[in-house]
Amino acid sequence: MKRQGKQQLGRADLLRAWDNADAEVAECVARQLGLKSQRGLFPRFEAEIHLSSTEVSAVDVNITLTEEANVRPAKEFWYLQQREQLQPLKLNDQPQLIKPKKVIWRNQPKTQPQHVLLATPQEIIARLWPYLIKPVQGRRIAVAQLVKKISQGEHITQLARQSKKQLTSAIHIIDDRHSHLTPYWLDNEAVSYCLQANYTDTQHTRSILLEGEQQPKLLTDTGMEQWQLPAKQSTVVILSDLACLNANNAQQLQTWLILGRQLQRQQCKVVVLLPCAIERCDPRCKNLFQLVSWQASSDVQTGCTEPLQQVEYLLTALAPCIRMEPSLIRQMRLALAGNPECTQYQALPIEIEALFWQHTAIQDRHSVAATWVAAKRKYYLHEFAQLPAQEQKTALAVIKAWRGAPLPEQIWFEELSSLGANVLQLAGIQQDIEDSQAYFQQLSIQAQQQAGLAMSKERMAWFKRLEGRIPEHCIAQSTELQRISHFVHQDTAHAQAKNIDPRNLPPSAEPEQQAVLIQQGERLYLLPYVTNEGRIMHDIKGFNSPLALIRLRSKQVQVRVNNENYAVLLLGAADFIPLPSQGDVTFISDVEVLYFARLSLVSHALLQITEHIARDQYGLYTDLSIKNITQRFRYIEPGTFMMGSPADEPKREPWGKETQHQVTLTKGFWMADTTVTQAFYQVVMGENPSRFKLSANHPVERVSWKDAQIFIEKLNKLVPTLQVQLPTEAQWEYACRAGSQTVFSFGVNITTEQVNYGGNYPYAGAEKGLFRKATVEVKSLPANAWGLYAMHGNVWEWCADVYQDDLGSDEVINPLTEEGSISRVIRGGSWYDSGWLVRSAMRGHGSPAERYNGTGFRLVLGH
Repeated sequence: MKRQGKQQLGRADLLRAWDNADAEVAECVARQLGLKSQRGLFPRFEAEIHLSSTEVSAVDVNITLTEEANVRPAKEFWYLQQREQLQPLKLNDQPQLIKPKKVIWRNQPKTQPQHVLLATPQEIIARLWPYLIKPVQGRRIAVAQLVKKISQGEHITQLARQSKKQLTSAIHIIDDRHSHLTPYWLDNEAVSYCLQANYTDTQHTRSILLEGEQQPKLLTDTGMEQWQLPAKQSTVVILSDLACLNANNAQQLQTWLILGRQLQRQQCKVVVLLPCAIERCDPRCKNLFQLVSWQASSDVQTGCTEPLQQVEYLLTALAPCIRMEPSLIRQMRLALAGNPECTQYQALPIEIEALFWQHTAIQDRHSVAATWVAAKRKYYLHEFAQLPAQEQKTALAVIKAWRGAPLPEQIWFEELSSLGANVLQLAGIQQDIEDSQAYFQQLSIQAQQQAGLAMSKERMAWFKRLEGRIPEHCIAQSTELQRISHFVHQDTAHAQAKNIDPRNLPPSAEPEQQAVLIQQGERLYLLPYVTNEGRIMHDIKGFNSPLALIRLRSKQVQVRVNNENYAVLLLGAADFIPLPSQGDVTFISDVEVLYFARLSLVSHALLQITEHIARDQYGLYTDLSIKNITQRFRYIEPGTFMMGSPADEPKREPWGKETQHQVTLTKGFWMADTTVTQAFYQVVMGENPSRFKLSANHPVERVSWKDAQIFIEKLNKLVPTLQVQLPTEAQWEYACRAGSQTVFSFGVNITTEQVNYGGNYPYAGAEKGLFRKATVEVKSLPANAWGLYAMHGNVWEWCADVYQDDLGSDEVINPLTEEGSISRVIRGGSWYDSGWLVRSAMRGHGSPAERYNGTGFRLVLGH
């Protein structure tokens, strides 16, 4: 669809497409406007349009709607509700360059604990002894047997000897080294050592069954050799679970069944020492092996779901760890089961160590230690925060004991940084928390020096791993972690970027600049605020609309939805973020905070008096129609700006009239995009006092401040609940500048193609232009970046304020001067004025009763 002039789509285009029965075009326009088609939602209508030849050029439209006419599409828009300016950051608040120093962990254990075996050496011998002996004939005569034979009259050919128990001459150990049994590897080694140490006269062999192998490998002094079946009637000790604890045990079980049958054919005496309850084993194994459990007895039955719950408990207790040594897992299980104050389970059986090791939350399983799947750890950290305080203390005490030398202290410090706020309040770890915070503070200072160059590559790599391991809220609640993250990544998008609050970053040496939040459909961009002849310049293709301006020094803006960290926007990045679908949104820079709310097109009060609320390339707007004359109002966001002119601005007003000072407008307002036209004035007042009656769309002029007040009073009576008024002087200049800081909203100078002024007297050396000697139509020249027309020139505009010469240099909020002189403020300059009189900062005044042929007025809605 081609349109003359500005490339702007509105709902009129949508209606036109429907009227032409062009469904494809209508669908395209609807998508550009962010609307969805719904059958039966919109009424059919018929219209008769009559053009009159009156001076007002009124258009009478009679529309006949069906009974569904009152149905409106449900739609919402974002709008800036509040702007909060932050206290200016001082560059001299940055830490001084210092030499890196080591933070000492004052309570670090000197050594790590010893591995706690499943049983003592004495218990191991006692448990295996019945299976390591065999009966042999002794020297003593079996008297009882001899007497029995004699009494029965049997012939005695040989004297029977008493049998005695003798240790087997050879012990063959098979050590199962499947990975799921890693927690028991040290225990199995202890068994081998114990047997060799206690039975030195017995021959010992040790073989290992490796992961995925079907035959063991014999260990020798020179390495591993092919395993051979033991001699007949040999004693074999197998250290294994016979695959009953393996989550994927089918193939491994077959290996053991085959091996068991081979040993059975050799008439071997085979005992299996199990790290679980005997009941867990496959019944076929019971016919091939003699089964002994490390546990003296088992209270866990096959198929019971309790072990899974116990594993979850152990996972929760170990959640603070970033590395989990098998010995630490053992110690934690014993500490929880042996502590009378940790009453969740009366016993935690041996087998849950293997189940723990295979859990999907665990990765990088190594004989030294395993690590977490990051996302799963974050879940269990949340569960850890829900444990009773005594169980938390017990768990942390065990973990701390295993963080002694030679491990670096940063492991424990990182683990502490992973804890929730409630856990950090526990007694007994406060000094460690202080040391942890000091460590990260020192690291933060080093990172800030020379933009992070003071940090080693190894430490930066470690910190990036840390970011992936700890929960997001831990970054969000730590200023030091946020600062380190910022310097490590240097304004690039990364996983934790959304958790960095720009307010926590050190003061930036970069100058303050303005950026603009741009919405395109469901996408949101953050771009530098650059204007050219009143238009925002960017490379985004297709229909888009500015949401707000935001001031910043650092390049990132944090986005929160309902006060939860949602995303980060990086200035100038080609990437976008999805527009939040619900909730209140906050944008945070290092200079200010913007609070957005949703404007409902169903419930908003403006819809009681205006036709609709919509968004175009300038932002939100609404149309007020009075007797077929429509005035558009644009939403002007709340904000802070520098009112007045800098001291070096050419031809600025002397005597303090334009003293530059900071003004904050805490509430947004709806401002008319044009001055009141002659047509609009005519329908309200019934007269047209203007000198230049060239068309109905020329501005009304020759109206006094009192005339404007009478117009406003009548208009408010015509439309009940309407609260039209004149803008304050601060509102007017804020809207005129439209985010610019230059002399004019169009830049450092103007042309008569942009502004209707006395072109024979250009500003500051510019070329002369056209002197039209009259007003022009209100929309005949370009709008500024916020969609407001003729804020410079054409006609002076009355403001609500009483005029005062010097506004001072103090910061002010929502200023309105209501007392002082009789004169009222006029702003903007007119068609007959020189260029310097139409500057953004130019302040004029006049008697409230006087009428000038270069003075009109513009409205704002009090909603």
